Amino acid sequence: MKHRTRETMNAVTCRRYGPPEVLHLTEAPIPTPGKGEIRVRVRAVAITSADARIRGMNLPRGFGILGRLIFGVTGPRQPILGAAFAGTIEQAGPNTRKYRVGDDVFGINGVRMGAYAEYLCLSENAALAPKPHALSFEAAAALPFGGTTALDYWRRASVKAGEKVLIIGAAGSVGTAMVQLARLAGARVTAVCSGNNATLMQSLGAERVIDYTREDVLRRQDRYDIIADVVGRAPWAPYMNALNPGGRLLLLSADLPALLLAPWRSYRNKRNIITGPATERAEDIDALGRLAVEGALDPVLERVVMLDQIPGVHHDIDTRHKRGNVVAVTARKER
Repeated sequence: MKHRTRETMNAVTCRRYGPPEVLHLTEAPIPTPGKGEIRVRVRAVAITSADARIRGMNLPRGFGILGRLIFGVTGPRQPILGAAFAGTIEQAGPNTRKYRVGDDVFGINGVRMGAYAEYLCLSENAALAPKPHALSFEAAAALPFGGTTALDYWRRASVKAGEKVLIIGAAGSVGTAMVQLARLAGARVTAVCSGNNATLMQSLGAERVIDYTREDVLRRQDRYDIIADVVGRAPWAPYMNALNPGGRLLLLSADLPALLLAPWRSYRNKRNIITGPATERAEDIDALGRLAVEGALDPVLERVVMLDQIPGVHHDIDTRHKRGNVVAVTARKER
């Protein structure tokens, strides 16, 4: 780690869109909390597929221009990526009421990001919750990204006990959370992933595991009540053929045409197509923490790295060599 003054912190920044090499460990000013904000000393931050998509401006078809308007034209307007984190509140701005200095918290800061750093300022009303004492900072940081997405989509799909659920792309941070939360709802889960992740899927509660490198799951004669496509690769017709009448199709990585056509296709095929961004809620963060402490939800922490290793993890994400969650720790020494 670089030596710095008291006014600066270590942060991984992205000044222009591109491959993982555009990420650099640098010094940045320590942020000051504004009205209704808290400053968190970040202990751990998750490195997610969403971070990688923004870094490379590799968004689903049709979202390129919109993405640049939201995040920045030639590079991220917020150069410090990272949204899901765990840490300790070090300073509170004016008119803060929910938390106190010294509280351990975890959560997700959405498109505002800023967590690839030693310090993060965010609203106390963000998707944030107290970190359970029994949960490590690393495990807590691994929960919010995949967990909030899975909870939101299963809520919208009204998953029920006994339903047959197919999850395509089950080995990543979102997929592993979806497998477990569907199983907790009593659904019968079939997970689609590479064969070397079969043991992991079974340990998370999947009844069946299908190796996508050996067969096309949507060409089988099996029928499902819900299909959740985390990776967004299959064409429309096979989805419809694999769904029972009245079934639900969850498109977690839909492109713009799919998003716009979802209502019409839902009506035409008599299947409910659910897509769009997941809602991040403080109550969901709290629920994820409780489930993890109870042993009902495994954060599936693949490995823990240092801040300066974040570019390498982005390379793994780009080449689809990451499973579960990877978390970076700041390892900041006491001053």
